[in-house]
Amino acid sequence: MLVGDQKEARLRWGLRQKLVAAFALQIILIALLLFGIQQLLVRRAMIRQTVEQGDAIALTIEATAGYYVIFSLTDDLKSIIADLAKSGSVTYAEFLDGNGKVLAATVTTTPPALKARKLGREAGTSAGSGLHVYTVPFYESKAE
Repeated sequence: MLVGDQKEARLRWGLRQKLVAAFALQIILIALLLFGIQQLLVRRAMIRQTVEQGDAIALTIEATAGYYVIFSLTDDLKSIIADLAKSGSVTYAEFLDGNGKVLAATVTTTPPALKARKLGREAGTSAGSGLHVYTVPFYESKAE
C-alpha cells in the first residue's frame, strides 16, 4: 500500500521526462508545420500546371479551329468538342458564332458560372470551385 507522498511521487514527472516530452512535442509540431507547408506548395504547383495545360489547349484550338468557327463548319467543330469531352480536365467547352449562337458544345446546357460572363479573351481566369475559364476569339485576319 502506498502512502500519500509515495503515491504523488510516482505520478510526478521527473526532469528527464519533461525534457523528452518538450522536445518530442516540438518535433511533432515542426513536422506538422512542414507537412502543411509542403501540401500547400504542391497544391499551388498542381493548380499552376493545370492552368498552363488549359492555356496550351486553348492556344492549340485557336490555331486549328478558327477556320471552322468563322465558316460555321459545325461537323468539324463537333468532332473537336467530342475530343475535348474525352479529357477529364475539360468540364465544358463550346464554340459560338459572332452572334453568340452555340455552334457546338460538350453539353446542351451552359453552366451557371458562364451564363452571366461577358465574352472576351480570358486565359485561365478563375471561375470559382477550382474551375478556370479560357475564351479565345477567332477573327478572319490577324489584323483584327
